[in-house]
Amino acid sequence: MDVERTEPLERVMRAVSHGVETPPDRLRQIRARWVPYFQHCQLVLDVGCGEGVLLELLREANIPAVGVEIDVERVAIAQAKGLHVKHALAQDYLVDKPDAFDGIFLGHLIEHLSGKEALDLLYHCCQALRPGGTLIILTPNFQHLDVAGCIFWLDITHQRPYPLPLLEHIFAVLGLEVREKGLQDEMNQYIVDSDPLQAILAPAKRLPHPAASERERAFEAEAYRRTI
Repeated sequence: MDVERTEPLERVMRAVSHGVETPPDRLRQIRARWVPYFQHCQLVLDVGCGEGVLLELLREANIPAVGVEIDVERVAIAQAKGLHVKHALAQDYLVDKPDAFDGIFLGHLIEHLSGKEALDLLYHCCQALRPGGTLIILTPNFQHLDVAGCIFWLDITHQRPYPLPLLEHIFAVLGLEVREKGLQDEMNQYIVDSDPLQAILAPAKRLPHPAASERERAFEAEAYRRTI
């Protein structure tokens, strides 16, 4: 397909896929719930951060945070706000960052991935998460009849649902311990750890990377410098 035809089609795809999303003000209210779960983190990663709603909230709470986003236009919007956001595929971004983050957030991202892609992403999140770190995953509740029958399919980029039992199984295989699970609201589900803040995923059962300390300090310093 030539460029003249591709660019208009991409604009149509963007308009259709983003046309049923939560309004920014409402999304900010929803994301605010999760900020306290990261309050003791040294560096949080928002995977699929969009225009940076959660990153703004974390910045307001003085919590260092960075984001990765595949949509170049949303990256530009987030960067214009002074947020540290990288334009990249999350799996590629995470490859060289073992033990780099003590908080990782995936808000309504996984349902946009195939099963293989989701496993790939969660594997790399596991590697990037420090022992004792927090991983939060939000995804539609497919057991809700309106979600399964209509709402889920309004976004043409949705690939498949991820029921909680499947996520629990994936986490167990990856060496993560699920402590609690529940609904954010009747249409959205999440998984929760048992620490005092009820953060979402338990520590990964693995030893720290031997070179992690120096890399972490350098990465955190650079990331935080760019957010202020």
